Amino acid sequence: MLKNAGLDPKKFGLHSPRIGGATDAFCNNVPDYIIHIQGQWKCPSTKYRYLRVDKKRVLEQLKKSSVYNK
Repeated sequence: MLKNAGLDPKKFGLHSPRIGGATDAFCNNVPDYIIHIQGQWKCPSTKYRYLRVDKKRVLEQLKKSSVYNK
């Protein structure tokens, strides 16, 4: 499928969909608990390891979330 899209399959791994999904949801202001549920992570903070966005943006979002305030 990646080759058909003109992409190099060697540049993608098993976690690529999780990274892309979590990053896309985060950038579109999906609530943290929804990202957590969709990623099926045991720990709510694990999703932040998957995000591929500016660290400053993640910190700003953390300050707004209940995870940071606990």
